[in-house]
Amino acid sequence: MRKHFTWLGLLALAGTAFCIYLFFFGWHSRYFELRWDEEVELADGRIIVVHVLRTFERLRFRFDPYSGAITRDTELSFDAGGTTGRVTQLLKGYTPILLDEEQGRWYLMIYGGSYGKSRLVPGQNFGLAWYGCGPVLQLQGTSFVPISVHDLPTAFKQPNFLMFHGEIREHALFDGRLVTISEKREWRRTHPPRNHEEAAICRPPKNTVKPLDLFHYNAVQSEKK
Repeated sequence: MRKHFTWLGLLALAGTAFCIYLFFFGWHSRYFELRWDEEVELADGRIIVVHVLRTFERLRFRFDPYSGAITRDTELSFDAGGTTGRVTQLLKGYTPILLDEEQGRWYLMIYGGSYGKSRLVPGQNFGLAWYGCGPVLQLQGTSFVPISVHDLPTAFKQPNFLMFHGEIREHALFDGRLVTISEKREWRRTHPPRNHEEAAICRPPKNTVKPLDLFHYNAVQSEKK
């Protein structure tokens, strides 16, 4: 009889542990991905296709596979043309706003923020968000490196990526598909910009001095005399 109750106790303990696991971690894995090909219209009217891979993290238990999750990283891959060819760029903690080209140079504007020790990962320290603008990057070789927002060409006026807001389950509808320019326009109509970063390309205030160091506020930005 004692042995019988011991087995019942072990089964009850195992059942409790399983319920605790489900409560904290749920039925789904902690991380998941969505990926699609996206048409991106450049300032000169050209349309390129960018492969987008987004990584998400589930922070709490939900039966819904998309509820309780946040976006973590974005990886972009596109053909830069010429001798450069295909470029793949990881953005830990960030999402792209703009990808465009002028005079043979590619530029990328992003928004978001680092998390944990993501800035310690080689190539993932994108500098500070000067003037409330997102970091600006320029393709050098096959990698994007930080530059000043002062150096972003003035021909770039509007964001050209699918803005990442709305429900994750809505973005899941794009998974494995080609997202067209017309679909992105419809998304923008039904999901209006929430802030100035999504409405127009951020620019530094007039007469501000380009920072000498993008990684430290070691020089107060002042107006030119």
